[in-house]
Amino acid sequence: MKRFIPTFLITLFATAPLLAALNITIIESQSEMAGHDMDQEWLALATSLGHTAAIMPQTTLDGPGFFPTTDLLIISSGVIGIPQYRRDTILDFLLTGGDVYLTGEYLTSYDSNLTFAWLVGMLGGSFTWGMELSGNLTPQVLGDLATTPNAVPQLDYFWWGVASSSYSPEVTPFLNHQGYDIGFIFDSFLPGTGDLLTASDQDWIRQSDIELPSLLLMENILHYFDSGVVTELDLPSAITLAQNYPNPFNPTTRIAFSLNEPCNVRLTVYDLSGKTIATLAAGWRNAGEHDVLFDGSGLGSGLYLYSLEAAGVKETRRMVLIK
Repeated sequence: MKRFIPTFLITLFATAPLLAALNITIIESQSEMAGHDMDQEWLALATSLGHTAAIMPQTTLDGPGFFPTTDLLIISSGVIGIPQYRRDTILDFLLTGGDVYLTGEYLTSYDSNLTFAWLVGMLGGSFTWGMELSGNLTPQVLGDLATTPNAVPQLDYFWWGVASSSYSPEVTPFLNHQGYDIGFIFDSFLPGTGDLLTASDQDWIRQSDIELPSLLLMENILHYFDSGVVTELDLPSAITLAQNYPNPFNPTTRIAFSLNEPCNVRLTVYDLSGKTIATLAAGWRNAGEHDVLFDGSGLGSGLYLYSLEAAGVKETRRMVLIK
């Protein structure tokens, strides 16, 4: 069923600044239940704002094929199963610099909620779900999502939800109902990693065709992701591999590299005999700055080499492990 944005809303949205046209992949939601048309709501809004968007099957998450053509991944259902291999795909997409909106639902046991907490942990933060809240909640919208580009102080429809009991500083709440945080932004400290947003209900999106605050918040969320798109002026001027830091190190060190174009990369650590010790990055990465952690806990003291191969460029540097 095709969804339409009312004409007066298109006029309203046209007054908001559009920073860039996003390429958006929306994972379908209606196979679980026909009335779960969150995918269509996202599609209608995104295309009305000038973005390129497409609804794709859940099998899209089986591998990285969508990475090169996607800035923003929207997983539009909060009740679908997300097996580990699809969690791994989402994690890899975030590590390439892609952004993700992961729809949650009202039970802590839903895969969507478990996946959010797992992703936060894998990207260096921590997150724990807590109390499940029943009834129609009316959460306050917090931070920039309450103001930019639309003023949305509160949602009038949010059907049940689940709050967090604790989270690390990298997690910022953007929805709060009577002291309970129920919507979150995760911004990893790892350079080059995309942002991850979730809200613990899908029905506020499903109702966005009749609930104006919901529609305006969805537009604010797209604007939030839009404002983080790397422009040509922000891009590094070349493909470069930085010296690891700290160096010498014990037992961990960080290795940064820059890409002036999206491409396949391979970042490898090996010893002086040429034996591969670890592959730290392999596959598609977006243009921009990237950073990975190398753990030499199982290695002996000595000199090691690390090499970046990307778009026909190969660069190698030395690092020293001292124990």
